[in-house]
Amino acid sequence: MSPTYREKPVGPVAWLVLAALILLGLYLVRLRLGTLDGLALAIVGVVAVPAAIAMWSTNHYSGLRITDTHLVVGRDRIPLSSIDPASVRAPGEPDPAPRGNLAGGGYAVPLGMKAVAAFVHGRGQVRFPTHRPEELAEALRAALTRSRD
Repeated sequence: MSPTYREKPVGPVAWLVLAALILLGLYLVRLRLGTLDGLALAIVGVVAVPAAIAMWSTNHYSGLRITDTHLVVGRDRIPLSSIDPASVRAPGEPDPAPRGNLAGGGYAVPLGMKAVAAFVHGRGQVRFPTHRPEELAEALRAALTRSRD
């Protein structure tokens, strides 16, 4: 089941930047200490490992994808059959729903993101955090139309 829409908060460029910073850090530590021993690796690792974990965690828990049967937001797998197609609202559209539980396990929409809202049977109004609300709303409507056919 391949996703018809996918959004990852941390893209490949960010991983390349982290790798470049790790290499730069190793180079600078080697210049300062004259060798790459366990201490040098520990110094760079103290910064690099938590950064990599934070980046992975952000992708894992804030990632969003639409498959043929589900909308997956972080930890939540919401069947498309339980979403009311007429209720899908992006910010700025008529009657946007500012309230509702946030899908994916978060407590609030992260900074720099917007939310697309929809009514989910059994859960009420639910918001889906996204960087591209118009694209998500359109992809969700298209997936809901396909799943009803």
